[in-house]
Amino acid sequence: MIAGLLVALVSPAPSLKASPHVVAPATHHVSLFDHLPQPWPPAVALLLPLLLGLVVTPWAIGFLARHGMGQRIREEGPQSHAVKGGTPTSGGLIVIALVLGTLLVVDRSRTLLPVLAALALGAALGLIDDLVTVRSRSWTRGLLARQKIVVQLAIGLAIGVWFFAQHMDHQVVPLLGTWRMGVLIVPVAALALVAASNAFNLTDGSDGLAPGVIVLVALVMALMLRPGGHQVALVRLLLAMVGAGLAFLAYNLPPARVFLGGVGSEGLGMLIAAAAIAGGLVWYLPLLALVPLLETLSVIVQVYSFKTRGKRVFRMSPLHHHFELGGWSEWRVAGSAWLATGIAGTLSLLLTRRPA
Repeated sequence: MIAGLLVALVSPAPSLKASPHVVAPATHHVSLFDHLPQPWPPAVALLLPLLLGLVVTPWAIGFLARHGMGQRIREEGPQSHAVKGGTPTSGGLIVIALVLGTLLVVDRSRTLLPVLAALALGAALGLIDDLVTVRSRSWTRGLLARQKIVVQLAIGLAIGVWFFAQHMDHQVVPLLGTWRMGVLIVPVAALALVAASNAFNLTDGSDGLAPGVIVLVALVMALMLRPGGHQVALVRLLLAMVGAGLAFLAYNLPPARVFLGGVGSEGLGMLIAAAAIAGGLVWYLPLLALVPLLETLSVIVQVYSFKTRGKRVFRMSPLHHHFELGGWSEWRVAGSAWLATGIAGTLSLLLTRRPA
């Protein structure tokens, strides 16, 4: 599945007329790779972080370990996770550095600034959460949920205002066409960024799970945006995230040698939401991020059921813990999540290819 999608991305894009499903074109900054023949620009955006990441990630893992960034495992979690204690966390810094480094080489478009700002602010909050978790003697779960929600809402509103000010408020509604949201983009962006940040953070609890889902979501979004040819910079950003994510995934597969941590899951979650808004795909997010959505719903249902009935619906939440306690291996959990994400992504692609 992934191989087929990658081949589609690095092949020359067809020349298509603009359709009602295409968001207004954005100003593009010419990079040094624009003078190379197709399909090199998309291939470079994907392969550069992939190859560099495979080389530098072992060094980065050692760096995190030497600086005391070992993961603390909560006592009430699955007993099989106890052996993960001390595994370096905050590995999302590796992915983010690779993405930003790639963009410095292949694309420095100003249209990416609000998306990159969402990444930076979400990652900063996640890093603080990671540092509190691994270094505090009293707080082993990081920042309080209400503390994070307040800050995330502030970030989301600021990014939403930025999108509105840049007239990036055109969003494609599945089956209906493009809708210019106007000022409504501000609260929608805020909710999308907060939801994605927390949903991907909840998903990051089993080896290979969150990075694999992130890679597939970014890959499908790049495919959805590519045919019109109007979102070149954003496609390159998404491909850079695919390449960096694949390099990280190689060291996060069971048994994981490094974890994304809050800096990765929250930062990349915000990046995906912001990229979806910039590309006009915000209403596709619930389908694209089906697995994180289900993980979040499992927590909500579990908490509500326990508080109102005193009973649990799942063996443990988020949902991946329910399956692990049911005897599933982490390979099976991750593989099932990747398959579900691939099916949801394929459906999203089919919806965007519908005639006007």
